[in-house]
Amino acid sequence: MQCIQIRSYFALMKYLPYEHFYIDTQLKPNEVQKIMEKEISPRSNRFLDFGRSTKGTYFKGYVMNDEFQFEPDISGRNSFNPQIKGSISAYENGSRVIVKMTIHPGVWVFIGFAFFFLTITGLSILVSEMKKGQIGFPVFAPLLMLAFVYLLTTLCYKSESIPAKDKLTGLLKGEITYLK
Repeated sequence: MQCIQIRSYFALMKYLPYEHFYIDTQLKPNEVQKIMEKEISPRSNRFLDFGRSTKGTYFKGYVMNDEFQFEPDISGRNSFNPQIKGSISAYENGSRVIVKMTIHPGVWVFIGFAFFFLTITGLSILVSEMKKGQIGFPVFAPLLMLAFVYLLTTLCYKSESIPAKDKLTGLLKGEITYLK
């Protein structure tokens, strides 16, 4: 029973702004960590940090003890910037880098509230329209807004995650395998 629940969970995840994959590379784990340390600058401690790091790296965050957490280093703010977490381990003749990418947790909370309120609004409009005996356009407005929020989130996330994934794969000279 639990195996079916886990499979359905991962089947659902492919429709959300979330990716789980690994990169196999011929580099040894310590080489992978050194490459990542060169390309990841520490996050600044300032709350309102809108600028890029002065080190000219592609990512900002940390990598230590074969674990990492970072995001692309951009100028300004972007809520759909992928948050990248993972670990590095020895694998066959090289390393396996396990990666999870998703949007910021605050964005998940905002989207959750939007979906909740749009669903409640849609159901209340549907009930009131059914009492009238006719179902018109107002019933579909919340559904269209839900579709818009979903498409906006997914497309904006994908447009940011693809270059980050390509850069990470290029740095490690590896191949991506998606987990299903």
